[in-house]
Amino acid sequence: MADCRVLVSLNGGEAKALPATPSSHTDLIDAVRALSGFGPGAELVVQWLDEDGDTITVSSDQEWAEALSTANSAGLLVIQVAASGDLSVANEEPAPRDPRVSDAESWVMVEAEAAAASAHNSVTSTATQNGGVEDEAEQLRLAAKASEASAAAEVEARAAAVEAEARELAEAEAVVARLDEEEKVAREEQEEKDRLAAMAMANPAEVAAAARMEAAQDQRRVLAEEEARARGAIQEEHSRALALREEEQRQAEAAEAAANAAEAAAASVAAAMEQTRCSVDADSWTLILQLSEMGFGEDFERLRQVLADHDQDITRAVEALSASA
Repeated sequence: MADCRVLVSLNGGEAKALPATPSSHTDLIDAVRALSGFGPGAELVVQWLDEDGDTITVSSDQEWAEALSTANSAGLLVIQVAASGDLSVANEEPAPRDPRVSDAESWVMVEAEAAAASAHNSVTSTATQNGGVEDEAEQLRLAAKASEASAAAEVEARAAAVEAEARELAEAEAVVARLDEEEKVAREEQEEKDRLAAMAMANPAEVAAAARMEAAQDQRRVLAEEEARARGAIQEEHSRALALREEEQRQAEAAEAAANAAEAAAASVAAAMEQTRCSVDADSWTLILQLSEMGFGEDFERLRQVLADHDQDITRAVEALSASA
C-alpha cells in the first residue's frame, strides 16, 4: 500500500507519522529508530490492533504486509512500539509512558490522534478538490469538527480508564472482604481453643460440676422433646377421633334423611292407593292391584285409566302397558 500513512506511538506516547511507508519489517524498524533516536541497543516490538480488537505483533515482512492491508479508508495505520533495553538516544529522550494509562486506553488515545489526523487530511483534500478555493469559514468548520472527534475519543479513553480503575477497586474490596472473613473464622477457632484450654486448666471440681450441669441440660432438652412428641401424638389422636365423630354424625344424618324420604314416599303411595281405591269399585281395584303386582308400577291412577280405556279387559290393558313401556 504505497500511499498508506503510518502513525507510530512509542511506549504509549504521542503518535507521530513516519515520513514514508516502510516496505519491509527491517525498513519499519529502521524508520522507528530514526524517528525515536534510539540506538541499536534498544529492542523494539511493533504491534497493531485488528478489527476484533486483538493485539497483533509484527515480526516479519509478511506480517507487516498484512498490517498495511488493514489501513482504514483514510489510508491510516496506527501502530504501537514497545521499546526496552538501552533506550539512550543521540537527541532528546522520549517522554516516559504514564503508568496510570492502561494498554486499552493507550490504544484509544492513539486512535483519537489518528482520527484527528484523518480529519485534517479530509480538510486538505476538500480544499484541493475545490481547486484550492480559500474559504476560511469552511476550513475553520472542518478543523473544529476534527477537534471535536479528537476530544470525543479522548473522553472515551478517560472513561475506559475510570471503568478499569473501578473494576480494580471492586476486586480489591472483594479480596479485603474475603480476608476479613478468613480472619473472623480464624479468630473464632482460636477463641474456642482458648476456652477448651481454660477448661482443662480449671479446678477439677468445677470441671465436673460444669459437666454435670451440661448433662442435666441435655437431659432436660431430651425430656422436653419427648413431651412435645407426646403432646403432638395426643393432639393428632384427638383430631382423628373428632373427625371420626363428625363422619359418623354425617352418616347418621344422611341415613335419617333417607329414611324420612322413604317414609314420605311410602305415605304418598299409600295415599294414592287409598284415593284410587275409593274412586273405583271392588272389581276394578282388584284388576289395578293385579297390574301393579305384574310390575307395571304403583301409579294406580294411571293403571285405572288404562283399564278404563280398554273396558276393564286386563289382557288388553297388559298389552297396552307393555307397548308403552
